[in-house]
Amino acid sequence: MDIIENIVHESEWMRITEKFTPSEIENSAELDIQNAAKEVEIDIEGTIGGSMWDDDDEKNINTKEKMKKELRYLSDLKTKKITVNINSLGGSFNHAISIHDLLASNKAHVTTKLNGMSASASTIIAQAGNDRQMSENALLLIHR
Repeated sequence: MDIIENIVHESEWMRITEKFTPSEIENSAELDIQNAAKEVEIDIEGTIGGSMWDDDDEKNINTKEKMKKELRYLSDLKTKKITVNINSLGGSFNHAISIHDLLASNKAHVTTKLNGMSASASTIIAQAGNDRQMSENALLLIHR
């Protein structure tokens, strides 16, 4: 069966797509795609909050401000499920704890998935998930 995909929103962190079958489109007089995003994936890769030692590429800095903006948008869409894919060496504790709190207080069901490496500050964000998953090859580094 053919699946038709429509991109609802795309940003640095996430891409929201809705999938429909041709019969769903034929049987619906009008699809309200803008309010249909029930499942969303957010990718957190790179530095959390920027590095004080290096000049980071702005696109690879994961800040609490960016997360707040994304979650506000998802709230308007009435998103039911958020999957957060994490592959980061860490960064700022302040940004990480804020991102954690923003995710943890969201009404959607949050699943965090660790892929590759999650270290330092990114492990704080990983704890925000209602469900937490880790690939068999992933590495989790937690400071003492």
